[in-house]
Amino acid sequence: MTQPRPLPNISEPMFDLATPEPSTASGATAANIAPFTLPGLMAQIDTLPLWVKQVVYAELRSEMERHFVRKTLETFNKDNLLPLYVPSLTPHGLKNVSSPDPGLSLPMHRLLCLSQQKTTVVNMCITEQWSLAECSKLILEALKQTLLNVPASPIVYATIEYLSGTIRLGNYMVKIGRITVHQLDEALRTQHYISEAMGEKTGIANVLINLGYITKEDAEGILFLKSESQKRLT
Repeated sequence: MTQPRPLPNISEPMFDLATPEPSTASGATAANIAPFTLPGLMAQIDTLPLWVKQVVYAELRSEMERHFVRKTLETFNKDNLLPLYVPSLTPHGLKNVSSPDPGLSLPMHRLLCLSQQKTTVVNMCITEQWSLAECSKLILEALKQTLLNVPASPIVYATIEYLSGTIRLGNYMVKIGRITVHQLDEALRTQHYISEAMGEKTGIANVLINLGYITKEDAEGILFLKSESQKRLT
């Protein structure tokens, strides 16, 4: 009688985020594991059957909707997503690739070289082991030095400013179109009144929520994005 084929272990992942290199005589170690690459991950996902991709999509969509309301998610489409942004060099930036100015830092030079190669921000972070916040600070400095062209998307530019710590949550909400300048001004006046009249300090996010201009999920999602941007993808 033919023995039944054993069922697979469903606790194992559907695909590996790192591809092991061939083992040596001494056996595989952590050093034998190739680093994570986004193109590698996307290539693995691309080979999956459509019905498996549906599961991956549903899980990721559920994850995103736990952190962002639908309107905010719609704001961050592919054209407005910082990790998919490809910085473009100005003539001054291009000159600095081959002949760096005195005092140009090594990370800044790497940013310019990767920009010349049409590299997305996410792949820059992977290649150089930068966090998204660190990369944002470099990009912002390059923009100030006219080494890079200003991003075509105002939302990408605003995200660079927000993650680099140049603007705060209220201004970021204005720049990505979630609230108006008038609403932010009213929230700031309310915040000042609470501080002066009641002696209490409250964050602008709580004020905006209490005024009904944003939801709690809005604020938590944007703050979570900034917190997560500090992490490096290793």
